[in-house]
Amino acid sequence: MIGALLHLPEITPGDARDLSGDARAGIEQLAFLVGGVWVARTGSQTTEERCAWWLDESVIATDVTSRKEGEVVATARGMFAWDSAGQDLLSIAASDQGFFVYSRQTGGSEAPPTWVFQAHYRGAVEQERRITMSHPAADRLVIAQALRRDDGSWKSLGEATYERTPGAAG
Repeated sequence: MIGALLHLPEITPGDARDLSGDARAGIEQLAFLVGGVWVARTGSQTTEERCAWWLDESVIATDVTSRKEGEVVATARGMFAWDSAGQDLLSIAASDQGFFVYSRQTGGSEAPPTWVFQAHYRGAVEQERRITMSHPAADRLVIAQALRRDDGSWKSLGEATYERTPGAAG
């Protein structure tokens, strides 16, 4: 998923006092992500994501593991947060494969709840992607990605459907 940061920064209890009530209210729209384990299966690959509240419930931390034929092939950690100044969601993530992603919400809709993010990937190759996350049912999440081509058009990279399974609550 898109919220996936390899090394979360050191946070001290004093850091949370700088977060306004607006930050907590803005992140509430993604509160459904917390709890259980979100699992997507594509062929022989399985991706699992766990989401938990962090910083006095003003940030959602994510932990992602991808396996192919049972072997771990990638891990990533990240977080979602609300930008009170910009009035939109932000996501940062990093993986053990050397990529870093910064995303900002650029749109969305209410039925079904949908969020659109503009993502900037940094690593061996720099890419710009559009990531659409929709929540059509209580325990279902669909993530679609598209890659910006040199001519400015978008190429679909497909989508993955995540189902929530029982697991440790966030």
